[in-house]
Amino acid sequence: MRVAAAIILTDEERKELEKLSRGGQCSVRARERSLMILLAAQGFENKQIARRLGVDAAKIGRWRRRYARE
Repeated sequence: MRVAAAIILTDEERKELEKLSRGGQCSVRARERSLMILLAAQGFENKQIARRLGVDAAKIGRWRRRYARE
């Protein structure tokens, strides 16, 4: 069984993601990704995030891994 990458955000990263998650001037995809990462940082599992956002859990896993690598 795989263990999801832990997401730890700095205050700056959290503020930027929260800004993106509110929508406004960014794309729907950017908003969705920011919500994924914010929820992951709060300790939610990929399946929980997927149910909450209505997306595939594999998609959450991909973005979680990408964010953790950066």
